[in-house]
Amino acid sequence: MIDISEAVTVDELGALRSIRASIVGPLILRLETSCPPEVAFDSLSAAYASASVLLPDPVSPPPIASTAHGPVLILDELWDIKRVPGILQAIADSLTASGIRGHLLPCKTERLGPGGLQDYACWTAAFSPTGNRWLKPAPAGRDRRVGDLQWRIGQRALEKILGHALDWCAVVGGTDYFAMGMHRFKCLPEERRGLFSAAYRARGEASIISFDGLQKVRKVDFSLEGYVLYQQRDISLPRERSVQDMTQVLVDLADELQYGLVKGGNWMSGTFGPLLDTNWPEFEGPHGWMRQAHPVLDRYVPDAYGVQMLGPLHDRDLFAPEWHLSPAGVDRVLVIHPDFDAWFAQDRPDAQLVESGRELLNGMLFTQGLGMELNRETFT
Repeated sequence: MIDISEAVTVDELGALRSIRASIVGPLILRLETSCPPEVAFDSLSAAYASASVLLPDPVSPPPIASTAHGPVLILDELWDIKRVPGILQAIADSLTASGIRGHLLPCKTERLGPGGLQDYACWTAAFSPTGNRWLKPAPAGRDRRVGDLQWRIGQRALEKILGHALDWCAVVGGTDYFAMGMHRFKCLPEERRGLFSAAYRARGEASIISFDGLQKVRKVDFSLEGYVLYQQRDISLPRERSVQDMTQVLVDLADELQYGLVKGGNWMSGTFGPLLDTNWPEFEGPHGWMRQAHPVLDRYVPDAYGVQMLGPLHDRDLFAPEWHLSPAGVDRVLVIHPDFDAWFAQDRPDAQLVESGRELLNGMLFTQGLGMELNRETFT
């Protein structure tokens, strides 16, 4: 039993294990204390500000959110593991000096069912939201890396998408989870917005999940690549209804999207490139370059799909007459192939069908050469 009567103690070993498990260095800490929630929140905010001189990439306001089990603090860029104990102790000392007594520990990652969800089929609506390209400054002591090239969602679009996601990601009778990177834990529905804001501010990614067993689950990923993925698994629904549900997501958010698609596949971790390759005919195209694609997805597409949302700059004349084109939002167009079964009746559509779609859209397919050119801009 830990004595928390005299100071704020730190689970340093647990924090270090959590950082190593995350691979890329983020950490979610929870302050357990008997202090009133608002006092604990304000004290943790002040402690973060006090320790910010030690942090490789401090942000403002502090990336902190309230939960029923105490406030949580989200730290990123902890790649220099030797500096972590000093950072944690500085935060704990500041909390102690302000009169807080308690324990600072990493949030444990909780599993979703046996083996997680990665091997289970789901339906996905994925899209590139409107926003701006941003090259994150590399903290002192770290080399530039591809992940520094980010796509930040525009504020208006972010607010609308987040509000929609919080409403949509709600399974009746389900349990809510919050996730960031390799971290995942249960939360209350009303805590999700604050947790998202803290994570997005600290790292630029976050996920919300509503889970009622492996038969019924919804998830929304705001990925580090800048894409947003809505995913649904509900074995009580026929495929056509599931595809309609995901298509409606694109319609609801049409004005906030540069480009969107609907496809089936396995439950993914929230990254766009692997999603495009999963249960899909082999493509020698640039799915591995999709992190760089945002600046041109207002006029290019990553591949051929049975349901796509296009913007005003996409060449709609490339689609054959049998495709259904209908207006969505102010100036977007929803494009649907009339043969539902051909695209969605099986987990993987026929390769020749997809290839014919690629030939049709050849004039606006995102190419490997374009991806390489955009990638070079990251390091110049």
